[in-house]
Amino acid sequence: MTSTDGGKATKGESPIEKEWVHAGLKCKVIFVRHAHRCGYVAGPKGHLAYAKSYDDIDVSVHGGLTYGETKDGLTWFGFDCAHSGDAMSGEMAKYNFDRDAHFWILDEVVKETNRLAEQLRDLTESQTLPYGVKEFLRATPFAKVKQLQGELRA
Repeated sequence: MTSTDGGKATKGESPIEKEWVHAGLKCKVIFVRHAHRCGYVAGPKGHLAYAKSYDDIDVSVHGGLTYGETKDGLTWFGFDCAHSGDAMSGEMAKYNFDRDAHFWILDEVVKETNRLAEQLRDLTESQTLPYGVKEFLRATPFAKVKQLQGELRA
């Protein structure tokens, strides 16, 4: 990603269409070359979501969180507009099999990104899981999870 607002990206990067602060958190929208937009919000060190996997954050955003990365003292969480029912643009338009597919314009992605920022701002401890818990639960048979829950309650 580049650091310009509406500028051109270097080869292999997607241009940032807009950067701003909402709900006290850094936000940005990028346009993936010839395809779709993505929205991102950053949580700083000290934020409940900092350094957590996006799978461990309980928020509601278009298509669910699909990105999480910690670098330079921020954890960025993101979503994309490339799901079933979403339209692609440019060279990727040939993959629009749904006649009713919706192409997300910049203003719509900004609004959805703001919604994500507000949810991250208001995040509570109960909406986050310790790092790796979801992976553990996915890999552990249901009966074993129930047994462990019983042991924890005892």
